[in-house]
Amino acid sequence: MVVEDNVTNQAVAQGMLEKFGVHIDLVANGQEAITALEQLPYDLVFMDCQMPVMDGYDATRRIRDPQSSVKNHNIPVIAMTANAMQGDRDKCIEAGMDDHIAKPVDPRKLRRALEQWLPVCCQQTNPEGDEGKSDESRSAENPEVSINHDSAPSPQHSDEPVFDYTDMRSRLADDDTLVRTVAEAFLGDMPDQIEQLKVLVAADNKAQSTAQLHKIRGAAANVGGMALSALALTMEQAGKAADLEAIRERLPELENRFVQLKAAMKERLFETTNR
Repeated sequence: MVVEDNVTNQAVAQGMLEKFGVHIDLVANGQEAITALEQLPYDLVFMDCQMPVMDGYDATRRIRDPQSSVKNHNIPVIAMTANAMQGDRDKCIEAGMDDHIAKPVDPRKLRRALEQWLPVCCQQTNPEGDEGKSDESRSAENPEVSINHDSAPSPQHSDEPVFDYTDMRSRLADDDTLVRTVAEAFLGDMPDQIEQLKVLVAADNKAQSTAQLHKIRGAAANVGGMALSALALTMEQAGKAADLEAIRERLPELENRFVQLKAAMKERLFETTNR
């Protein structure tokens, strides 16, 4: 099961996991995850952390609670989140999660997580080559050490590419159909995400504005929109510092970054379809 509220990230996760031969169900928040886990014996959960209704931390605590009605309290739960600092990983482990994968997701690290946590009976035999062989698997004696060693993304964005097509295509197994499917989902959803951010900023809602920027950052990074993602990170950090005015001042720049990304994606993907 993938627990994720952003449609772009849902499309990316579904596409990547299906490439590895894994059947998944998608739910949009922690409460929906709990309801599903009460009904079906899933093998593995990929859990976003920041979601409406119920976040990933509370959902995981509910899963681990022996008084809850989920079918398997010990099901592996892997955080899949744009938060990549060591403190973020520690928070995931403290909530009861087993591992942490940073967004944008590296297919090799996703494959290693599947090999580590998916029951052997459910694993495909190397469906996408041998790139996922792990040299950093966690030992059974030390189950609380994450296999993911990503560093936090840099807030600098002046030199970031508008659209890193190579990165996006590689992330999606060089599948042009999947690339276009994810791109269409992103381009259709991002205007709504930016509009929602503008509403939250106008309402002086610092916490929700920061959370919304976190969502924008992760979605942009997943499609290779590195300049947009980096700017969203800078604004997100301003929100964490309670500087709503800094966010407000950069909203036009954020919108312009998306316009540039949209144009670059359409041009590049149009070229791809006519090779």
